[in-house]
Amino acid sequence: MSAEEKQGPAPEYPATAINMDYSSRMAEAATVPEPLLNTTAPPYPNQAEGNYLYQAAGWNPAVYPPPPPYNETTGQPQPIIVPQVIFKTELRDNPGLAVCPACNVPCTTNVQYKSGGLTILLCFLLFFFGCVLGCFLIPCCVKSCKDVDHYCPNCKHLIYKYKRL
Repeated sequence: MSAEEKQGPAPEYPATAINMDYSSRMAEAATVPEPLLNTTAPPYPNQAEGNYLYQAAGWNPAVYPPPPPYNETTGQPQPIIVPQVIFKTELRDNPGLAVCPACNVPCTTNVQYKSGGLTILLCFLLFFFGCVLGCFLIPCCVKSCKDVDHYCPNCKHLIYKYKRL
């Protein structure tokens, strides 16, 4: 037996249904009796049991969560939050851990020493007490007399200034 004999003949479709134009389809749809249009069949048979039954009345929060509550402040501008510098260690003389406010990356700061108020005051005091031959400039060479600037190693942003005076 061949495969065609096992399956039987192929069903023939009317060529008129395929070649119908739009107006004849609309006329056919208008002839559907009114009671067939308004009837609704239940989605499941009456013998169906379990949690999957369709509940026609009410809101099912398991399937569709309730909408968020109405907020009257949505039209008002929200306050701008400025990022705060979070220090992991106390930034003083040596490099320390901090979070950069510009790039928000935790890092170990780079330090630069600059002459500040204490350096100038010590220079004047040494000059006043007789160190005239250049010895009064010693505080300009000592790091422990200078102010310290802490910079981010990634973006070179100034994170903190430690002033000695």
